[in-house]
Amino acid sequence: MRRKVLCVSVLLVVAPALGLAATQTVGAAEPEKSATAAPAHPKRHAVRRWHGYGFLPGYRPPEQIQWEDTVAAWRRGPAYWYGYPRFYHNQWNGGGFGPCWTQTPIGNFWNCGR
Repeated sequence: MRRKVLCVSVLLVVAPALGLAATQTVGAAEPEKSATAAPAHPKRHAVRRWHGYGFLPGYRPPEQIQWEDTVAAWRRGPAYWYGYPRFYHNQWNGGGFGPCWTQTPIGNFWNCGR
């Protein structure tokens, strides 16, 4: 215990003395410079270049939108005007009702060729 106290007391006495001697020698070597003088090398600021917007939630690039549209069209199959080809009232409509059919309150009415 005595040894620790002795080491601490020696440090408390020697450290300020060394620090005082160091500041006196630095000040004596360059008396013409003041504390407000500019440093020898000015500070270089980091150059920050723009790297895009970064992560934007929900953003889809045009390539992804085009790919999704292509996949959706492939899954959807062919598109028919006014519906799919089928029989309607024992008549083949060939892919929809189209402009030859008139919508009436009681149902569709064929008006082409009459």
